[in-house]
Amino acid sequence: AIVGGANTEQLASLTTYGEKIGLAFQICDDILNATGDPELLGKPVNTDTQHRKLTYVTVHGLKEAHAVAEQLVTEAVLALDSFDQLADPLRAIARFVIERHN
Repeated sequence: AIVGGANTEQLASLTTYGEKIGLAFQICDDILNATGDPELLGKPVNTDTQHRKLTYVTVHGLKEAHAVAEQLVTEAVLALDSFDQLADPLRAIARFVIERHN
């Protein structure tokens, strides 16, 4: 954003987008580890539980994890409200984060 000449407001919006989408991605990764198809993922599932890792899913459960990931994606997309349609690829990436299967 800085290299592209973003002003202070745009930089703040993109920073918020990045923080929200990054956390949503990690939560979705935790969800996929708990519920995903090993064939689609290309790796074993339930390894977080087997290794007793504290993830969003193991701490809060699947229902809460889904809800938080959805909310974070909504907030990430809303952070782009000051941008025009040129930010649509970022909006699509945000939706992909919660729709992905691998």
